[in-house]
Amino acid sequence: ELELKRRSVDLAKQDMNEKSLALDEVNESKAQLHSEIHEREEHIQGLVKKREDIVSRRRSEMTAIQSDVRLAATTANIAHVCNIANPPRKYELISKALCTLLHIKVKKYHDAKPKGEPYWMAIKGMLQGNGRFYHRIRHYHFNVQSVDLAAKVKVEGLPGTCSEHLSSVQKNSNQNLHQQKVDLGSEFMTSIANWLWTMFQSLPGYKLENDLIMEESAERDHLERNRIDYSVLTSRCAILKRELDHVKAGTDTAEILQRQKKLEISKVMRSVVGGHSVLSWAAGGGNPDIVKLLLKRGAHTAVGDDCLAWCATIIQVAFRHCAIRNKLRGVLSVQERTERTNYDLAVSLRISSLSNLIRERLKSLHLPLAEAMYNGHPKIVTILDDSDIPIFQAMNLFPLFCHPRGMIPKQMNEASKATLLSNGSEFLSTMLMAGQQYSHQHDPQKCKLVESWKCTIDLHANYLKQRRTKMEAKISKRRETLYMKHRNAMASEMRSAIYRGDFDAIVKASEEGAIHLDFEDNTSGMTPLIRAALVPGVNSPMHEWCKNSMGEAITAAAYILDRISPHRPNVDYENRLGHTALAMACINGRLEIVKDLIDRGADATRQSSVLNCTPYDLAVRGKQFKVLEFLDKLKD
Repeated sequence: ELELKRRSVDLAKQDMNEKSLALDEVNESKAQLHSEIHEREEHIQGLVKKREDIVSRRRSEMTAIQSDVRLAATTANIAHVCNIANPPRKYELISKALCTLLHIKVKKYHDAKPKGEPYWMAIKGMLQGNGRFYHRIRHYHFNVQSVDLAAKVKVEGLPGTCSEHLSSVQKNSNQNLHQQKVDLGSEFMTSIANWLWTMFQSLPGYKLENDLIMEESAERDHLERNRIDYSVLTSRCAILKRELDHVKAGTDTAEILQRQKKLEISKVMRSVVGGHSVLSWAAGGGNPDIVKLLLKRGAHTAVGDDCLAWCATIIQVAFRHCAIRNKLRGVLSVQERTERTNYDLAVSLRISSLSNLIRERLKSLHLPLAEAMYNGHPKIVTILDDSDIPIFQAMNLFPLFCHPRGMIPKQMNEASKATLLSNGSEFLSTMLMAGQQYSHQHDPQKCKLVESWKCTIDLHANYLKQRRTKMEAKISKRRETLYMKHRNAMASEMRSAIYRGDFDAIVKASEEGAIHLDFEDNTSGMTPLIRAALVPGVNSPMHEWCKNSMGEAITAAAYILDRISPHRPNVDYENRLGHTALAMACINGRLEIVKDLIDRGADATRQSSVLNCTPYDLAVRGKQFKVLEFLDKLKD
């Protein structure tokens, strides 16, 4: 029962330690995730603030410039602009930019109408339309593409685009800040030019705003996943705490201590040294209090547990023998009679051997009642008479036990020592003599008892040291075995991911198994980078893009090489077949992958040690003209 309870408590403690470690890991992951969520929320708030600042600044600028256009769009100014007979070419440039920005359809005039200024005529028609022009620029929704196209328009007779022309005008205006303002012919056209210039200047803001929106969307997706993971970890933490509390309830060692105490007492009661048990020694010594205490704790007055077990075995063997003989009654064949005779002989030998063991055991034991009677302790005889064996039965058992001897509770002389040693009680005599010498020894360090205990302590310390060394070696070997098992599993997963073309799984297996990304398959010679070079071209519908940490679509080769990791592959790694990633990309015509590999340090002039050719030679062999054109430009 004690061993079962110990085993159950040890299992519970082991389970508790495992759950405690798991709980600590979950709490650590939870804290890290909480910190990451907080950082992402702050980052998202910063992105929102930046975007709001850009939008607010753009709105204030557009409101101010639209107010200028509104103030300049008087009837007199518009009439003055419309009555210009020969408008300058810059009016046509500005009009073309406005038509592109406002999506105004322009008719191409024939000989009957003026040539070369169709955009100015379209804008002039809108200016004469009772405020249609201002309403159009005030309420029209502009997109980035339209603004970009308007900035790049050109007309014959003027060098550069509209954006460049307005930039030069603005520079001249900035140089003449303290002089007369630059005039485009009229106040209204000057305000329109300033409005266009403001739109062009806001173009980087639109692009930055779109980038911020995309980044904010990606961060919000990550934040949502982090919150889901945080809720899962919270639930897992609660479950582990409940399981840990339940396991702790089963690790109460009070019952173990109680059972262990009983077991130790039982061992002391059963211990026999020199034929004496604890009870027989106490009975011969004449101490009634100790005898009462030993009987209360379960000491046996006669036969021990071993003798009782042998007696029970004899009874079982005899019972089975009688049952078998009852079944074999009647007429038997010669073989059956022979088998029964052999079985009877085996049973007889078994019973005789056990009986001899019991006799030899009892001859080596001292009966407590005989010791008390022989040494003249009537009180102890009375106490033992009330125990588990009566005096009459004990007296009948006297011949089976060892002959009692006289006890010496005083200082022993040499003759007494020799008597005890000659009677076979070496251990008890030694301990008794050591104890008596200790009481008369002035220097405890010279006592035999102290020396014996020191020797025992040294032996036990050496045993524990050896045990610890063996356990550490066993743990180290087990740790190495588990590590190699895990690494082999990750290598198998990486090999499977290479064949599937799953580069996220390749990177994950590399990080978890501490496997370098120059890992080469023994069968095909395939490495992750060579597999990335064999991905279908970017123009193929089978091409799959990878995404970096910023959420940008990149090729698989760039995805593997751009990672900051101690397991980053060598861009010019050559497998056992003489292939490199650049060579495979060249021979298969993967131009984008060739560019990415060369941008990341691949050597286009490197000669294979097995094939004795360069990536350029392989591109010639594969008739990949686009790749050859790109490599020729690199040589130039």
